[in-house]
Amino acid sequence: MKHVLAIAVAMFATQAGALSCVRPDPIRAFQAASDATEEYLILKGQFTFDVTQLPQSEVTSGLVLPQPIPAQFTGMSLTMDGFTNPIAGPVTVMPLCIGAFCGGLQPGVDIIAFARKQGSTYVVEADPCGGWLFTPDPVTEAALTACLRSEPCVPAAN
Repeated sequence: MKHVLAIAVAMFATQAGALSCVRPDPIRAFQAASDATEEYLILKGQFTFDVTQLPQSEVTSGLVLPQPIPAQFTGMSLTMDGFTNPIAGPVTVMPLCIGAFCGGLQPGVDIIAFARKQGSTYVVEADPCGGWLFTPDPVTEAALTACLRSEPCVPAAN
């Protein structure tokens, strides 16, 4: 929840009607997940869910928590050897809106996602700044693997 508050504070520090985000960085996300008290699983693959359940952007103020969306994930989880552990099962996609800006993800498209363990399930937060969701590429995958191995793990410069 710390990252939600940070996003909200960043939003209110900007002009009304404009969303200012720090560029999402998978290494920074890895470090935040490592520092969190919750357990995270780093996934690479595709989500399947009813896209009509994603929130539509509305002109509102403040932080809005839309309804969780049941989803299925199929892909791999991160191991010391990279994204090599096959994994499939239910997850919850949790979109987040800040004012008129809502986060989401596209079903059926490969993505790297940080999934937070919540009870007996995993939750993937989709905030409008994209802080927990990333486009897979070999450089990102190698960097995340290095972080997991406790090798040098440095966020990209903004």
